Amino acid sequence: RKLIPFTLGVMIILFAFAQLYVTENVGTPECNDGERGDLCLFDSAFLKVYGMFVGGIDISELSNTPSMLIISAMFGFIVVILLLNIVIAIVSDEWSEVYTVGELHYWRNRLDFLAEVKHFDRTFACFTGSRETNNIHSSKGKVGTISRM
Repeated sequence: RKLIPFTLGVMIILFAFAQLYVTENVGTPECNDGERGDLCLFDSAFLKVYGMFVGGIDISELSNTPSMLIISAMFGFIVVILLLNIVIAIVSDEWSEVYTVGELHYWRNRLDFLAEVKHFDRTFACFTGSRETNNIHSSKGKVGTISRM
């Protein structure tokens, strides 16, 4: 659920940079002839920006003008530095939450197991004449007492 706003933000950033590239290339000779380069139409510019997002940034082919170089550098900074750090923060937060829940389940299951062992010990104590008791401790404090035969 936390990745949905992030995904929407990424899509907005990709659309914005695709539009920046199209706007910057509209008056260039590559867009004026009949060939139509990669960055002349929005759909091809969006695919190019998406390819840069998932596959890396090749600034050499996008540095026709100083403004294109600045747009490419801004894209690289925003995507690599900011967005990837946000993904790392979201995943780290989820990991710590899952770890806490997992630890709680571990200790709950361990306590259930110890209670079961104590119940079996009491049930079968009539077959042995002596019972030794040992206290069981954990890092959380005293868990209980187990009788040993």
